[in-house]
Formats: sequence, structure tokens, C-alpha cells
Amino acid sequence: MGPLRIIMTRIEEVIKWVRHASPLKSATPLWNMVRPIHDGYWRLIARHGIPRMINGTDKVRISPRLRQTGDVYEPEVWKCLMEELRTGDTFVDVGSFVGLYAAAAGRRVGSSGRVWAFEPDPGNFELLTEHIPLNGLDAVVTAKNMAVSNRDCTASFISGKGLESRLAFDSSERGICIDVIALDSFFEKDKIDVLKIDVEGFEQAVLEGSLGLLKNVRLRPRVIFAEMHPFAWPHSGGSSGHILQLLTDAGYQAYSLGGCRIDHIDKYCEIIARPLPTTAMR
Repeated sequence: MGPLRIIMTRIEEVIKWVRHASPLKSATPLWNMVRPIHDGYWRLIARHGIPRMINGTDKVRISPRLRQTGDVYEPEVWKCLMEELRTGDTFVDVGSFVGLYAAAAGRRVGSSGRVWAFEPDPGNFELLTEHIPLNGLDAVVTAKNMAVSNRDCTASFISGKGLESRLAFDSSERGICIDVIALDSFFEKDKIDVLKIDVEGFEQAVLEGSLGLLKNVRLRPRVIFAEMHPFAWPHSGGSSGHILQLLTDAGYQAYSLGGCRIDHIDKYCEIIARPLPTTAMR
């Protein structure tokens, strides 16, 4: 642990101790008054980012606005995904959120690699674009304020927390007008090595818009990481059978993080899909 990280860690610990000490713990009006000064202080001392060693493996500088984010972040998925990345890879991050995966992946693939990070939510996208220069990755990571689906168009993006966020193709729903792309058209002639999908229930639409790419053995990813949200599928139009059939049609088999074959999805989980070795290019 470097000197700067030690100092910042100690400052964070002292501030947390003061904030939660009795009787200050319940002094909400006082903290509301002090918060702007506190935030300004962090912007000043952490203008080059706050160093974190995510899950003990990846050094990432984070925005002072995310200073409450600790060193542990989705450890099981993180470990599996980071172990798949190689120098020179192209990593596509669909639903990049604030860009922690994109930043760590950018360091892993290096200057000869490329990271494409897609994030439709404007608040998340702002943090994503902040993390790119903080980690010296301007030449490696490209951020796109776009949604990924099964068509190229524009749509309304309704911003919210978690599953409250959604795309609306019906013009009667008002949200933020945003560009929507399908991976088949965006990466028409470009190879992807590792694909990550985290779209809060719209996994099926992303896969539908990627089918041509996934069937092309010269361009398709050697591994897909996809977060599954079956409880959201009644509203987003997804289903276990359709998603797994899409992967089968493209020549992929879905597995759990532990390596077991997945033949049905009925609860929240992360799947890893790999091409079957006998698949021929179509």
C-alpha cells in the first residue's frame, strides 16, 4: 500500500468514526450543513482519484464522489472475468455502470488492447468518463452514452435505480432521448474477445442484436459474461428458454461461475457462455 493510499485510508477512517460517534451520529442538520464543505475537501485532495486495490488484484483510481466504494466489488464475477482478459484483447462492456470493470480491463488489455464501454444512464456515464482519464486510459477505453438492444434506433431512456431504469420504444413514454445500437451493426467487422452484459433485465434483446456476431467464429467473443435478471423478464420480454436457445443457435454453452452447465435460469445469476468446440462458421 502506497503512502498516498495510506493517508487517504486513515482520513476516511477518522471521518467515518466522527460521523458515527455518539452524540454526533444523530446530528443530521449539522451534517447537512457540513456536507458541501466535506465534498469540496475530497474534490481537492483527491482530484487525481482515490486509489483502490479492487478485490486485491486490480489497482483502480476512483472518483472522490464514489469514496464510499471499498476494495471489495463483486469478487466472484470480478475474479472470473479478469482472469479471462489478455494483453491486446478487445473487451466490450455493455451496461458499464460507473466504469470500474472498464478501468480495470483497460489496465489488463494494455495499450495494444481496446475497451468499449456502453452506458445509457447520464449520471453513471458521467462517472464512467471521469474514471477513464483518472486511470490514464484515454487511448484504450472508449465510452459511449448509448443503449444496446436488438435494433439501431433512438428511444426514451427512463432513469432510475436498478431495475427501475429501462428503455422505452413507445413514444408515449417520456424519458431521455438516447441512441440505441445493436452489436451486430456496431461491430460488423471487428473482433470482440470478451463480452460483458449487465443490462438489468434486457439481456435477451442484447443477445438478439448480437446473433450475427456470435455466429461468426472469426469475430465472436471467446467468452461472454452475462448477468441474468429473470424477475424482470415479464416486463422486458425475456425468457430462460429464449435466451439459452439464442446462445445454442450461436454455438455457445452457458455455465455457472463454478463451471456447471446451465439448462434453465429461474433466479438471479451470472452466466459464462463459451463457444462449443465443434461449431462451424455459418
